[in-house]
Amino acid sequence: MNKKVEIKSGLSIIIPFVLESPQVQFTVRALSEQLREASFNWEIIVVNNYCKEVSQQQARQGFTIGDDAGGNHLNSMCKYHSWLKYYEYKRKLSHWQSKNLAISKAKYSTLFFLDSHCLLSNGALVSMYDEFERLESMRGFSMHLPITYHILENKKLIYKLVAEVEKGNCGYSFTSAPDTSQILYKVPCMSTCGMMIEKRVLESIGCFPKELGIYSGGEQFLNFTMAVCGMNKYIFNGGVLHHHGAKRKYHWNFDDFHRNNVIAAYIYGGKYWANLRHINSKAAPLKFVGDVFSLNAQHRQLIKDMQIKTIQKWLSEQI
Repeated sequence: MNKKVEIKSGLSIIIPFVLESPQVQFTVRALSEQLREASFNWEIIVVNNYCKEVSQQQARQGFTIGDDAGGNHLNSMCKYHSWLKYYEYKRKLSHWQSKNLAISKAKYSTLFFLDSHCLLSNGALVSMYDEFERLESMRGFSMHLPITYHILENKKLIYKLVAEVEKGNCGYSFTSAPDTSQILYKVPCMSTCGMMIEKRVLESIGCFPKELGIYSGGEQFLNFTMAVCGMNKYIFNGGVLHHHGAKRKYHWNFDDFHRNNVIAAYIYGGKYWANLRHINSKAAPLKFVGDVFSLNAQHRQLIKDMQIKTIQKWLSEQI
C-alpha cells in the first residue's frame, strides 16, 4: 500500500527525463539557484524514464544499449540536497506516466512542470509563484511561461488553437507571443512545459490518462479537458522559459501517437468526438478505438460528470 503524502503549502517542480545527461543536471542546478532565496517551501522531483522500450530503440538504431550518467548522478546527489527527489518509471516509455508518478509523490500544493533541457530567465519562477498565489479560482486554472524554442533565441512563443470541428481535430501550434505589458493574459491552450497548477486541480481531473504512451495526447487532454470543465489558462508575462530544441536519444512511434490523441479526444469529447478524430486521421485503418473506450471509460465518466460544456460548444466560443 502506498503511503499517503501529506500535502503542504509550497512548490513541487517535476522533471521527467530519458537519456538527457548532462542537460538534466544543468536544469536542476539552475533551478536550485533560482530558488535559493525563495520565501516558500520547494522541492525538485526528477523521474528517470529509461526502460526496456528505450533499450530496444537503442538496439534497433545500433547504439550502445544502456542508460547514461544522468540518473546515477542525480540519485547520488539526493543525500546532499534535501530538496532533490529521484524516482524511476520503468513500466513503459511515457512522459505522462513519469509525470503521474511525480504528482503522486509531490508533497507541496502547487506543481510546476519542466522538461529536462530548459532554463528559466532570472527570477521567473519565484515571480510566477507569487503571482499564482494571488490569483484565486474555486474551479481551478493553470499558469504558463512563454517559450523560446531554442536556448539562445529571444523570440517568445505561445500556443494557438488549431481546430477542425468537422474532423474532430482539436490541437495547437506555436505562434508569436503578443507584445503586451499585461503581466497575465488568458489563452485557450498552452504547453505543459513551464506550467504551474494546483495539485488538487490536476487530481480532480484524474491526472494524465494512465493509458498514454510517450508522445502527444497529454497536452491535448489537459488543455481541452480543462476547457470543457470551465478552467482557464493564463500566460505569465513576467518571465521566459528557454527550451533546448534538439533531437533526443529516444523517439515516438506512429501507433502510439495516434492512440494517445484518440484517448485524449475520448476523455474530453466522448465517443462521437473520438471516433471522428480517428476516422479522419492517418491511423484510421488501425483497430484500437474499442480498447481506448474500454480502458478509459472511468476517466471519461469522471470528466463527463464535471464538464460544464461540450468541446463543440467551447470551440464555437473561441471563434
